[in-house]
Amino acid sequence: KVNERNVAVAKQDIVVMTPLVPRLTPPTRSKELLMPADRVILEYRDKLDEFEARGWRLDLEGLRAARARGDTTYAIPCPARRETRAWVLDAAPTLAAPAPAPEQSATTRAAAG
Repeated sequence: KVNERNVAVAKQDIVVMTPLVPRLTPPTRSKELLMPADRVILEYRDKLDEFEARGWRLDLEGLRAARARGDTTYAIPCPARRETRAWVLDAAPTLAAPAPAPEQSATTRAAAG
């Protein structure tokens, strides 16, 4: 019964979501309206932000370029790579972690609104 209900809801969502443009979510959370029921989405995005801050975001453009060339295969980066250098495949390229935002003074924060 639960699976039947999930499929019914998914089919309804597909009808509503398929024609929407743009297809991607906005780049910032301030450009969308989330409800309390969307808490799990916010928690997921917070986790993605945490991973990116650690430098764990894959460089998708670099991966696509390597795939287009057809000359490179990568392995997913993992903590075990810090323990030994005996890996045949290079780790997939990642994006550098963004620099931390500079501290703002209370005056600057107040002026920003």
